[in-house]
This record gives sequence, structure tokens and C-alpha cells, in this order.
Amino acid sequence: MRRQHTVATKTGDRTHDGTLRSIEASLKRLRTDRVDLIQIHGISPTEDLDAWEKPGGVLTALRKLRDQKVTRFIGLTGHDSAARLREAIERFEFDT
Repeated sequence: MRRQHTVATKTGDRTHDGTLRSIEASLKRLRTDRVDLIQIHGISPTEDLDAWEKPGGVLTALRKLRDQKVTRFIGLTGHDSAARLREAIERFEFDT
């Protein structure tokens, strides 16, 4: 069944610990121990992109989850600011 479907989830949290809690809750709801894709959801015009890579940031948590094979891919979504979304894409390596 997993070969036929892509399982994805998202987080709106921007902190390391909050992201881990968010994904843990998603995994529980999805009744699985891994997903194919986790996305940073809803990038806003005022995002502090510098904080994402700090030890307490969302990207640090997502990279840890990828290293632990909880996810294969990391992505992002945005609705409010094409400029901020583009900046994030250009600054960081995302799969989607």
C-alpha cells in the first residue's frame, strides 16, 4: 500500500521541540512511524528565516527527523508572501 501512496504531513511550528511534538502527533493520527514528506506550513511575510537553522529551530528538527528516517523529504508551503517563500527556497535546500 505504501508504494502506491505518498504520505505527508506539515507543521506550523517554528521551534525544534514544538516541531517534534507536532510531527509526533501527526504520526499518531496517521497510525504510522514514518512519512514520505514533512512540510513547513504557511510561511509568512515576517518569518525569521535565520532562526530556522539555529539549534532551537524548525529546520534543525526536520533534518534530525530525516536523519532518523522518520521522513524522506522536507518541503515548505506558503500563501501570503511569494517573496519570503522564494527567499527560503534560495537559502535552504528543500525537496519540495
